[in-house]
Amino acid sequence: MVWRLDANIAVIGYYYCPSLSIEAEKMFRLSPAKPSSSGTNPKAPPTSAEYDNGLRVEAKNVYMVISSTGLPRQYHWGVLIASNELGGVIFHQTLNGTIWRYTVEFEDITRSTELLVVLKLGEVPDITTEWMDAIKQCVQATEVPGDEFTCRTWALAAVYELANCGFIGMEPSWEIMKKIEDEANDIAMDALFSNQKLVVDSRQCTL
Repeated sequence: MVWRLDANIAVIGYYYCPSLSIEAEKMFRLSPAKPSSSGTNPKAPPTSAEYDNGLRVEAKNVYMVISSTGLPRQYHWGVLIASNELGGVIFHQTLNGTIWRYTVEFEDITRSTELLVVLKLGEVPDITTEWMDAIKQCVQATEVPGDEFTCRTWALAAVYELANCGFIGMEPSWEIMKKIEDEANDIAMDALFSNQKLVVDSRQCTL
């Protein structure tokens, strides 16, 4: 069986942000950012505007992003194309009741408390509107082989599709996708149990 997105039920919240002329800082193993004090109470939790998890990415790079769901060895998976060092466009499947919904949204990853791993997979040629429109069409055509459709299987299939369309300079191989899956799971477990948030170059990245 092959799962294919039904455009009639797709929920697409697409927003494009052009690249900023900021030199991205390469960060690999990062400890969680220390929360800043709120108001006059040093023990008050930080607001969303104050929190910074310390994660930074590089514009035009493609990443697999893995977030905690609160359950052991169960993560939320998505594909990020960075627009600047703080985040970019995330493609993922979100569960609405019993229905998976295709979602595309701009996200500042530095504000996420659930994000565990940002795994670098490659780089797209550009992030202009024209390029992003082409990438969006490519990803939306993602087909998931087999009988299991989840955010994980879809994200891996989306990376395969990006490779197959020639966007990220990676061989379109399901064997490579399996290696990415295993690598991401191992790093996510390490991040979760060591209380870290990590930006890591995948062993499958050819850059």
